[in-house]
Amino acid sequence: MMTKPALPAGTVTLLFTDIEGSTRAWESDPDAMAVALQEHDRVLRDALTRHGGYIFKTVGDAFCCAFNDCTDAVAAAIESERALQLQRWPDEIGEIRVRMGIHAGKVFEHDGDYFGPTVNRVARLMSIAHGGQILLSAAAAAEVADISVAGVELRDLGSHRLKDLKQAEPTYQVVAPGLRAEFPALASLDAHPNNLPSQLSSFVGRERELTDVRRRLGMSRVVTIVGPGGIGKTRLGLQIAADVVQDFGDGVFFVALAPIAHGDLVVQALASALEITELPNERLEETVIRYISRKKMLLLFDNSEHVSAHAATLVKRIASECPNVCCLITGREPLHLIGESVARLAPLEASDGPRLFLERARAVAGDLSLSDQDSALVADICRRLDGIPLAIELAASRRATMPLRRLAEKLSVSILVNKDPTASERHRTLRDAIEWSYRLLGPPEQRAFLALSVFAGGCTIEALESVVGADVDDDAGSLIDKSLAQLYPADDGGSRYRLLEPIAEFASLELAATPFGDRFHRCHFTFYHALARASAQADGPSKQASFDRIDADIGNVRAALNWGVQNDLEKAAELATDLGMFWRVRGFFTEGRARFARVLVLGPQLPARLRANLLRQSAGLAAVQDDYAQSADLATAALTIYHALGDGVGIGLALHTLAEVAHRQGRLDDADKLYREAFPYLDGANHLFATTICLMNQGMIARQKGDFAEAAALLGKAGANADLLRDPDVSAQVKVESAWATLLAGNADAAEQLFREAFAATSVEQNLHGACQARLGIAAAALTASRIESALQEYETALREASALQAQIFVVDAIYGIGAVSALSGDLLKAAKCCGLAAKITEETKCEPRSGIAYTIAMERTRIGLSASQLELALNAGAAMGVEDASTVI
Repeated sequence: MMTKPALPAGTVTLLFTDIEGSTRAWESDPDAMAVALQEHDRVLRDALTRHGGYIFKTVGDAFCCAFNDCTDAVAAAIESERALQLQRWPDEIGEIRVRMGIHAGKVFEHDGDYFGPTVNRVARLMSIAHGGQILLSAAAAAEVADISVAGVELRDLGSHRLKDLKQAEPTYQVVAPGLRAEFPALASLDAHPNNLPSQLSSFVGRERELTDVRRRLGMSRVVTIVGPGGIGKTRLGLQIAADVVQDFGDGVFFVALAPIAHGDLVVQALASALEITELPNERLEETVIRYISRKKMLLLFDNSEHVSAHAATLVKRIASECPNVCCLITGREPLHLIGESVARLAPLEASDGPRLFLERARAVAGDLSLSDQDSALVADICRRLDGIPLAIELAASRRATMPLRRLAEKLSVSILVNKDPTASERHRTLRDAIEWSYRLLGPPEQRAFLALSVFAGGCTIEALESVVGADVDDDAGSLIDKSLAQLYPADDGGSRYRLLEPIAEFASLELAATPFGDRFHRCHFTFYHALARASAQADGPSKQASFDRIDADIGNVRAALNWGVQNDLEKAAELATDLGMFWRVRGFFTEGRARFARVLVLGPQLPARLRANLLRQSAGLAAVQDDYAQSADLATAALTIYHALGDGVGIGLALHTLAEVAHRQGRLDDADKLYREAFPYLDGANHLFATTICLMNQGMIARQKGDFAEAAALLGKAGANADLLRDPDVSAQVKVESAWATLLAGNADAAEQLFREAFAATSVEQNLHGACQARLGIAAAALTASRIESALQEYETALREASALQAQIFVVDAIYGIGAVSALSGDLLKAAKCCGLAAKITEETKCEPRSGIAYTIAMERTRIGLSASQLELALNAGAAMGVEDASTVI
C-alpha cells in the first residue's frame, strides 16, 4: 500500500487539471458523466500519486496537485494523458479531454491548502490550454530543461499573457509519444483583440463578486461596478474583462476616464482605446458608433464618476444602437440608466483581507514567517482598514520598513502612502482616493458626509438630521449612491448609515478644519443625552425598548459621554446618571463605576443633588461587585448631601443602598433596620420601583432567618407591586426570592419552575446579573433534587458568567455549588478545595454566600468524610488557587 507523501513546502511544482467542456457534458447526460468522472478521478489519482504527487484539493472535476520535483510532475501529466486516451468513455458524452498546466514557484501553506501568486498563476496557465494539452510555464520549463524521458520534448509556443493580466511570458507544451501534438492557438489574452493593461500584482479573492458581475453581464448590456475609492473596482473590472475575453469575438477594450478633465473628452477616450482616428467631415462620436455598431465587444469604462453625465449619454447611445456591445463601467456612483445593472462592491471578506496583505507584504519584504500572534495582528490590521483593498495594500507596503506591531500601532490614513511614482495621483495615498470623491460633492452633501464622522458605529436618519440640523434624506442617499456611505439593516428592522473606518477618519480630520466641528459634536451629544434621559424615565414595558435603543447606539452613547466630559461636564454628569440603570441591568458594572469615578473627580463643584446622584449610583454598582467598603463610603457621602437638601427620595435610596451592603455582608439585623428606615421615605414619595425592591429584600431577610410566613407576606406585597410596575426585571427578581423561599420550604420542583421563569424573563431582558442569579437558583434546585450532573453544568456556567460580571458573591455561590456536587459524587478532596477557595474570596470581599444549601452540603460532607489533617491540607490548597484556575482544578 502506497503512503501519501508529505505536503511539499517552499518552492514546489504545481500541476492543475480540469476537463474541457465538462459543463456541456453534465447538461447533456448527467448519469453518463457521473460514471465517466469516477473513471477520470481513478486514472488521475493513480498516476499523480505514483509519481510522488500530493493532491491537496479537488474542485468538481479539477485536480490540484503538488510535487517536490518538476520532472515528476511532467511524468505524472504524461502518464495521466496517455491513460485517459486509452480509457473507454460512455458513448453518450464521447471522449473526456483533460487540460493541464504546470508551474513552479514559492507557495504558502495554510490548513493543508496553498495560496499565493504561484497558485493563481498555474490556474491561469491551465485555463488557456486545450483538452489533452500539457502546458509549462517558463519557470517549470527551466526546471526540466534537461529532461531525459525518452521521446519527450518541450515545444516553445512563444510568449503569452494569461488572464491574470501580468506581462506575457514564454509558454511551453509537453510533446511526448502517444500524446496529441497539434492544437489550435492557445486561449490566452493575445488570441483576442484587447488593450487590457498589464498588472504587476496578482488578483486576490473576490470569487463571489466575479461570479456575480459575470452573471449580470449575461443579463444586461450595461453593468456598473460601484464602490468607494480604493475598494478595488478597477482591478475587478479588469479581471472580469480578462475572464470573458473569449466571449467577445471583436475584443475587450479598456477606456480610462480618470485622466480626462472634461466630460466632452469621453468620446475621445473611447476612440483612443479603439485606435479610431477622427474624420474631417464627421463627428467623432458618429465615427465610433458606426465602427462598433456591428461588432461583438466589451467596453470597460473605468472611473466614470467625475464625467458621469457625459459617460451616461454615450453608454445609453451604445446600448441603443450597438446590439452586440456590452458596457462595463466602474465608478463611485451608477449612471442611472434604464436597464443598468448595478453591482455594489463591498469590502473584502474577512479571509481575503489577510491573504491580500500577505501577498503584497511578501512582494516588498520577502518571505514572511508568521506566528499565531503575527497572524492575529494582520487580521486586526485588515479589520481596522474595513477590508478596503487599497488601504490593505498601502499598509502592506510599509512592512519592508516597519514591524507588524509598530504598523498596527501607527495605523492611520496619514501613513498609508503609495511610494510608486507611476501610481495614479488619486491613489498615491488613501486620503487622496477619498478626497477625490469628497471634492465632487455639493455643499449639502459635504455637510452630511462630515456629520457622519461624529458617529461611532453608524446612526439612524433621525440622529443624522439632528446633527446636520436639516432634512438629509436626499443627501444621505446621494452619499450612498456615490459610495461614500453605507446603508445597512439594523436589528430593529430599520436602517442605519455608516462610514467605513478609513473614510470616517478622513471625514473626521476634514471636519476639524471646518466651522461645523464643535456644533456637530454638540448636537450629537444633545441627541444621545436625550436618548439616555428618555431611557431613565421609562418604566414598565417601555424600559426594555429604551435599553434596546441604547444597545443599538452604545458606541455613540460612549462617544457622547467622552465628548461631554471634556466639553460640558455638568451635562455629562446628567448623562452618566441617566445611564446608571442601563449599566446595572446590562452588567456593565466596571464601565459604569469608571465613568462615575471620572466625572466625580473632575466635578467637585457640580450641583449638590447631581453629585449626590452620582455618588449613590456608583455606590449601587460597587455593591453589586461586592466592593462593600467603597459602596458604603459613596452611599454615606450621598446620604449626607441628601439630608442637607431635604431630599426624601434621595435619603431613602441612599439608605436602601447601605442596607444592601449590610445584607450582602450577612449583617441581617443591620440590613433589616436600614430597609425599614428607608421604606417610609420611598413609600411616601410613591416610588413604586424602590419600595418593591425594598419589600423583596426584607422578604429575603425573613427567609434567611427562617421566618417563612413573614417572607411569604413580604414577597407577596412585593409581587403585587411588581404587577403594578409591569417591569419584567423586577417581577423576575421577586420571583427568584419567592423561589428560594419555596425551595427552603421543601418543594424543589416548584422552586425550579419559578427559577426557570425568572431566568427566561431576565434572559429576554438581557439582564445578565439577574440571569446569573436565576441560574444559581436552578442549580440549587437540581442539587436539592439530587440531579447531580444538571446541577454541576449550571454551577459551572454560573461561575463563568459571575466571573465575567465580577459579581463575587455569585462566584462564591457557584464555587460552593461545585464543591457540593463534588462531595455528593464522592470526591471529598475536590469539595474541600472548593470550600477553601470560596472561603478565601469571602474573606477578601467580605461577602456572604446566599445559598446555604450548597455551603452546608460541601462543608458538612468534607468535615465528616476527611480527617482533620486532610481537610486542612485541602482547604489550604484551595485557598492558594485563583478563580481563573477553578475550571482546571475544580
